[in-house]
Amino acid sequence: MIGNEHFDHLIASAPVNFDVAEMRWAGLAQLLAQVGISSSTIVAVSWCSVGLGDIEALTDEPGLTMIHRHGVLSSAGRLKPGGAGVEHYAIDFRQCRRIAGVDTSDGHGFGKYCIEFLGSGGVLVGRLQWSWWTRLFWRPRARITAAESERDRILNVIKALVPL
Repeated sequence: MIGNEHFDHLIASAPVNFDVAEMRWAGLAQLLAQVGISSSTIVAVSWCSVGLGDIEALTDEPGLTMIHRHGVLSSAGRLKPGGAGVEHYAIDFRQCRRIAGVDTSDGHGFGKYCIEFLGSGGVLVGRLQWSWWTRLFWRPRARITAAESERDRILNVIKALVPL
């Protein structure tokens, strides 16, 4: 991983559901230095995707989402096209007026448990998403509950940092 005992322990203990990313650890270490966040100050990590559009969209790539005192940072450590830095999403808690847990499912064995960050006027700042899917006519509740539990774990961490 990146060689920080605290951070590496958080990664090793984060539950793996469906949103696993192929990580580039050197790129992630570069990103943390680029944005000025010490890996020792990260309080929680989770494998999920960040959504900026329609909640039902299936286009969001999973990454490692890191929660720190001032916000959320998510990345898989890949370089941006052209090599100008590392691809990432960031949500600054100062921009948020409301944080809510939401979920959606389509009735065909696919769904998401999410945390939405809303800014002034209810504008979506970003959404953390834990996806689940099952086979048709086979709904193992354990898979769905695991995604919901991980969303709830991260939501509790965020609410402790940002009491809105």
